Amino acid sequence: DQSGMVTLMFIILAAANFRLILENMIKYGIRFNPFTFIRAIVTPSGNIALLLCWPALGMFAGIGLVIEQLAAAMLRRDLMKRMGEEKKEVMSSDEISKRFNKRRKFAEGVTFLLNLINTSLVLLVPFHIITVTMAEPLPSFGLTMMTTVLWFKLVSFIHVNWSLRQLKCIDPRRRWPGESLSGSEPLAVETDDMVYPANLSLTQFSYFLVAPTLCYQLSYPRSPRFRVRWLMRRIVMLSAGLGMMLFFFEQYIEPTIDNSMKPLQEMV
Repeated sequence: DQSGMVTLMFIILAAANFRLILENMIKYGIRFNPFTFIRAIVTPSGNIALLLCWPALGMFAGIGLVIEQLAAAMLRRDLMKRMGEEKKEVMSSDEISKRFNKRRKFAEGVTFLLNLINTSLVLLVPFHIITVTMAEPLPSFGLTMMTTVLWFKLVSFIHVNWSLRQLKCIDPRRRWPGESLSGSEPLAVETDDMVYPANLSLTQFSYFLVAPTLCYQLSYPRSPRFRVRWLMRRIVMLSAGLGMMLFFFEQYIEPTIDNSMKPLQEMV
């Protein structure tokens, strides 16, 4: 067991660099300010167009939900129309199926086109604003991360709902995989009767947007109780780690880079 030797090495490192740490504090003071860092990410100075991209992402997400609700309404209309034609028995079952498939093909084509336009705008609008305004790297990075995450979530949301619509065309009354009481839903989930298109609500969609996953499901496995201590411990660990990284960057790395730029420019 060499833990004593490792401890001695850390003591030597701290003692040898204590003078440099003290000189840094005397010369620059405490430079660490996490609120300045957060403000620089969310509200870039003088770039109103980049700032407006954040509510625009929420608007695109809402449009994605409305498109899926429209697709569900068209499916409900087509199913009701097929049931009415079957009851009247005015034509053969093959003719009814052919007309139903034709209507579904048109409806799915419209849905696909609207989703393609919406998901493309999710990517193109923020990236175009970043390029045209020559935005600062830090707020651009934050916006790019959120844009990419939202695009992945919308694509998964669209694919799962498309699959459910195809299955509902086969048998609207059957509980398909992922739906409640289908035998394949995750364990320890909420007791809500989650069946398509009941999942296309603002509450369920908002939960998916903030949930730490890119894969959409009608319901997710959950623990029996909410573990507050576990969550708070993870939040403290994350905050402490990010805080230490920011402290070292602002207190030591940034002044060193700033002091090196002038000699380098004079050399050039």
